[in-house]
Amino acid sequence: MNAAGDKLVTNGKGNPNDRSPKGGKAGPIATVKFGSASVPIYLSESKGRKRYFIAHYRDGKRIRKAFADLAAAKKEAQFVAQRIQSGMQHVTDIKPHERDNYVAAMRLLEKSS
Repeated sequence: MNAAGDKLVTNGKGNPNDRSPKGGKAGPIATVKFGSASVPIYLSESKGRKRYFIAHYRDGKRIRKAFADLAAAKKEAQFVAQRIQSGMQHVTDIKPHERDNYVAAMRLLEKSS
């Protein structure tokens, strides 16, 4: 993480009284970002107790973790966002020789049609 701060935490926007059709809040209360990866933090209240949830996908499954305080949820969300970002770099990057092969193949296909 650089000193300029690749991380960013934003607060939810909009009217806090807006309700979703299921009766919960309309969206996340905060979003933790690292690079282009972001992890939302949701607030749930039940029997007078507040719980903060982070939600993300791993291996095609939705992972949801609960925390008693917002600081702990933000810390875990930052860790998850960093893992997502580092994983995305390995998957989405294309090596220069692979790009050259792709361009050559596309040229051959254009000539054949």
